[in-house]
Amino acid sequence: MANLRTNPIIPHGGLTWKVNRMITQKILLVFLFIAAATPAAHAQIDCNSSSASNKLSCLIPTTVTPSGYTFSKASPNPLLQNSFGFLTSDIGGEISQIPLASPASGIVFITDPTLHVPVPSDQSLGPILTQRADTIGRHKLYAAMTYQYFLLEDVDGLGLKGLPTAAFYLNSSATSGTDTIALVNGRIDLKIHQYVGYATFGLTDRVDVSVAVPLLRVDMRYTVNEHLYNTNGQSLPLVGSSACSPGPPGPPCAQTNPLQNSKPEEATGIGDVILAFKAEPWKAKHAGLAFGAEVRLPTGDAENFLGSGTVGVKPFVTFTRSGKISPHLNVGYQFNGDTELVTNSAGQNALLPSRLLYSGGADWGVAKRLTFALDVLEQRVINSKRATTQLNVAPFPSTSNLTVTSVITSTSGSYNRTDGSIGFKLKPFGNLLITSNLLVKLDKGGLRERLAPLVGLSYTF
Repeated sequence: MANLRTNPIIPHGGLTWKVNRMITQKILLVFLFIAAATPAAHAQIDCNSSSASNKLSCLIPTTVTPSGYTFSKASPNPLLQNSFGFLTSDIGGEISQIPLASPASGIVFITDPTLHVPVPSDQSLGPILTQRADTIGRHKLYAAMTYQYFLLEDVDGLGLKGLPTAAFYLNSSATSGTDTIALVNGRIDLKIHQYVGYATFGLTDRVDVSVAVPLLRVDMRYTVNEHLYNTNGQSLPLVGSSACSPGPPGPPCAQTNPLQNSKPEEATGIGDVILAFKAEPWKAKHAGLAFGAEVRLPTGDAENFLGSGTVGVKPFVTFTRSGKISPHLNVGYQFNGDTELVTNSAGQNALLPSRLLYSGGADWGVAKRLTFALDVLEQRVINSKRATTQLNVAPFPSTSNLTVTSVITSTSGSYNRTDGSIGFKLKPFGNLLITSNLLVKLDKGGLRERLAPLVGLSYTF
């Protein structure tokens, strides 16, 4: 009888692993189906249409364009093509890649070898913005809410409070072509408030599924001081002035006061919902290896910078060494589809830049109810729009009467982005966790905040 009671344990372990593997395979197929079935990006943004004019992505064109002119994407000089292109791409990319608190990174449950029941682990409470290999435990439910604040201050090392740019217009009296340029000294004030609700459920003792639903408020103001010139390099007054007529047909104009304008816009709504799963196929006494995938759904309004405008898939793998001090390593790759936030040279929707993400760090359980976490988050952003400075450019190559001494415009290239993360988790009572974290910029690539605080509450049932 003793053999009948003990021998079934051996096949039971093999059966459990087979069940876990079958569940993982089915979840992966579901995620791939969701990614394939998600609608493609919308048509490119047309800021001259009334339906899009109040969108955040059109705030810059509508602010710089004076009455009597139409904003033009065409540029007589390719060096000044789409002077603001880097901004829409960067904002969309930044919001879609904001580091989220790791699902189920708090209290995990393990099976007590003596009692054979799930009990909370006595190790650290886990990392904050990165994954660890551990899953939360069979049929356990993790619920959390976080808040992050981002004050975006520079792009590729250039301050947003002073961006010299160029904008091309079509005069209302003209029938075709670009006949007017504005040399703009602009200032961008951009803030993002992000609230995220999380839920993670342990399907088995080695497979978790998660959902993250962000709610964003994006506040943006664009302030400009601009001078208008025609193709002959002559300064133009605002339309309606009796001094002279705008455009090449008009007589030479004396320098007029520059156009000054400031316009704020705000958008609030659901961002891109993220579905995820994680499986831990290998687990030793003091280490674990897990893999998983995240699917980002384009549920946010991309034209209002609430989402990316395209589906994204990020497979990842993570390794953890368990203990009071738990080092961990994450590697993932973000695949993205076409979005209206990025256009190619033909003016068509293009790919949101893909990203190779890798991070490492450690969390230290200094006490049973307190853990400190430190991480370095690194990304390689592939072929992205970037801000660059052009010097001494003739906007209308057929004439040398006007030269732009310095202007910010768009180029394409890959770059690294590095952030540091430091924070703590406090377990005041029961399975409640209080989280606090600070994300710190460590280099200059892309559209960046210098500091991004996070606070959160979570509970494991």
